[in-house]
Amino acid sequence: MQITLRVNGREDRHEVEPRTLLVQFLRERLRLTGTHVGCETSLCGACTVLARVLTRRAALDAIARAKGSR
Repeated sequence: MQITLRVNGREDRHEVEPRTLLVQFLRERLRLTGTHVGCETSLCGACTVLARVLTRRAALDAIARAKGSR
């Protein structure tokens, strides 16, 4: 699937598998390693990112849920 995301003020289109985790996308595709995978269950909060005005646990959310986010 193709998604458009704005991350840190830069908007880009990407082709991704719908089941890709947001944390994987941020770390591996965008090389934004500040998002961490601490406990792999999201309980510790290390994977928390701000999407629109809500916080999300990137270790749990598939990239498809973040489509169109800023």
